[in-house]
Amino acid sequence: MRPELPAATPAGQPPTQGRPLVEVLTVAGCPNRDPAIALVHRICAELGSNAEIRLIDIPDQLAAEQTRFLGSPTIRVDGRDVEPDAGRCVEYTCSCRLYRGRHSLRGLPEEAWVRRALQDAPARGRREPDLAVLDIEITERLDRVAVAEGIGAQLNRLLFGLLEAEVLPQAMRAAELGVDPTPLLDAVATVLRMYADGLERPSHGTD
Repeated sequence: MRPELPAATPAGQPPTQGRPLVEVLTVAGCPNRDPAIALVHRICAELGSNAEIRLIDIPDQLAAEQTRFLGSPTIRVDGRDVEPDAGRCVEYTCSCRLYRGRHSLRGLPEEAWVRRALQDAPARGRREPDLAVLDIEITERLDRVAVAEGIGAQLNRLLFGLLEAEVLPQAMRAAELGVDPTPLLDAVATVLRMYADGLERPSHGTD
């Protein structure tokens, strides 16, 4: 896995509330990974946006289908693909992505799309957490857990951080507004199942 840029939020960390979330999803070896990240950083700087930037690696076809991944690189703002009409696409693939620009096919989305998505983000508000992306991020974090520190302590911090900062506040706000919080509560159940699975993993090299 290539090193992440310092300004990006590592996978597995809950997003900061009140800030737009920009996700850059890529596959290993994508030649447009770094240009896509640079594009997001530049446009955020131009707009004076305090958006949180998160880098997500899509490891295989199953993950691509789970996250509705249209190819590398994909840029999403608050869960929405920056390419207009991307929601109509249903072919998910763990491979490179080509965008149809004004004049030709290219490996990066149009700058205007990214800029418009960031400008629209404050008015649109944060979306519900994407459970498939959450699943990949937590799995990636579990795979990097240091045995010496103890998987139980790591999982406790990860679990309660996610629930306290991301899932439960949104469920409470939804209920107050009369919106069904069931999808958010399903996220709690998903995290708890992953937590239980993680505790059952054997600790290699320990008694």
